[in-house]
Amino acid sequence: MVRNRCIDHIRELQRNNHFQITNQTDIPEYITEQKIDANDLSSHLWEAIAKMPDRCRNAFEYSRIDGLTYSQIAKKMEISDKAVEALVSRALKSLRANLVDFLGILVLLFI
Repeated sequence: MVRNRCIDHIRELQRNNHFQITNQTDIPEYITEQKIDANDLSSHLWEAIAKMPDRCRNAFEYSRIDGLTYSQIAKKMEISDKAVEALVSRALKSLRANLVDFLGILVLLFI
């Protein structure tokens, strides 16, 4: 519960900071900087996903990208639900390890 409240608080701060741009000349630079950061994050994320073992990557992509449930993934991969859970957990652990240098503590909070 405390973790979720912390996450909500951080999101609220981010939302408030989004609207605190006072000078119109700052907007293009701010937007460009955000796009660059988003592109960097995206490229680092896909590199980290590509480094995963095949089964972990497949389970992660089915779960997080395709939005399948663990049961659906288990049927598709012909393994047990617990095995899917373990594979997705390993995938998330791998992402945290690979992205911690790029994003710092934020990765630990949101993944």
